[in-house]
Amino acid sequence: MKIISSLWLILVLFFCCLIFCSAVIVASFIVKLLKDENSAHDIGHKIAIYWAKSILFLVPGWKASVEGIQHIPLNKKFVMVANHESHTDIFVVLLLGIQFRFIAKASLLKVPLVGQAMNGAGYISVDRGNRRSQMYALKESKRVIEEGRPMFFFAEGTRSLNGEMLPFKVGAFKIAKETEAMIVPICLKGTRTLLVKGSITPGKSNVMVKILPPIPSLPGEELDQWAARTREQIIIARENLAI
Repeated sequence: MKIISSLWLILVLFFCCLIFCSAVIVASFIVKLLKDENSAHDIGHKIAIYWAKSILFLVPGWKASVEGIQHIPLNKKFVMVANHESHTDIFVVLLLGIQFRFIAKASLLKVPLVGQAMNGAGYISVDRGNRRSQMYALKESKRVIEEGRPMFFFAEGTRSLNGEMLPFKVGAFKIAKETEAMIVPICLKGTRTLLVKGSITPGKSNVMVKILPPIPSLPGEELDQWAARTREQIIIARENLAI
C-alpha cells in the first residue's frame, strides 16, 4: 500500500508540475508582453495557487484549512514568517490565496520547467554559499515589498528533525525593519504528518494554517528579540491548534 501511495504522489506531482508550470511560463510571458513584469509575476503566482490546490485535492488524506485571514494587513507593507515542518509547507501556504513572493534555493531554479515557472512567478533564487547571491536576494526582497507585495519566509531556515521549532533567523526581520514593514506570523500545524522528512510516502492530516495578528517592531528592539517574540507567538498558537 505504501508503494502505491508513493507512486501516486509522484504521478500527481509530476503531472501537476507539467501542467501548471507550463501554464505559468506561457501566461507570464504573454502578460509581460501586454502589460509589465509585475503583472506577469502576479498571474504566475495565481496559477501557482491552483497548482497547490490541485495537489492537495488529488492526494488522499491531504486536507488543509486556513484561519485568520482577517489579520492580513490591507494597504500596508508586511513580511510573513512561518514555522517549517515539511516539504509540503509551500503547498499549504499558497492556500492563503494572496500575492506574495518567497526565496528559493538556486538549485530549484535549475530544474527544467520548474525553474522557468518560478522565474515567471517572480520568486527569488539564492545560493546560500554565495555572498553576492545573498545580497541580491536581500535587495530583490526589499524591492518586492516596496512595490506592494509581501515576502514570505520560513524563519527557521530549515526543517526540524524532531518537530521542535528551531530558533528563528533574523533575515526576514532585517528586511522588514529596513522597509518599515510589519511581521505577520503564520502558524502551520500538521504538515509534518503529510510527508515525513526523508520519505516519499504521503501520510494523512487535517493541516491547519493560522494567520496571527501582525507584530510590529518595538522601539529599541533588536532583531533577535523581534524574532524571538514572533516565534513565541507561533509556538503558543501551534500548541492551541487542534487537528
